[in-house]
Amino acid sequence: MRTDLRPLTQVVRRERAKAIGPIGCKDQLLLAYIDGDLDLDNYKLIERIIAADPETQSRVAHMRLITEMLVMAYADDEVTEPDQADHVTYAGRE
Repeated sequence: MRTDLRPLTQVVRRERAKAIGPIGCKDQLLLAYIDGDLDLDNYKLIERIIAADPETQSRVAHMRLITEMLVMAYADDEVTEPDQADHVTYAGRE
């Protein structure tokens, strides 16, 4: 899970979406995993999926790199709560 629990800014989420490109349900779950937005059971499930699949490991590493680069690029911007639409949700949870 992310150790920095500050929400990602809207601009970081938007720019990350542009950099990653079109995503499906699996990628949405991976991004929620990276952002620390999953409950514990789903977090553990995604960890098992990642551990068992080298392609998914690579995809997560790529997503983390993009996220970290964008967070650093926008580090001086004011951190604001993202709109509800910007939250990745799973089973109705934020």
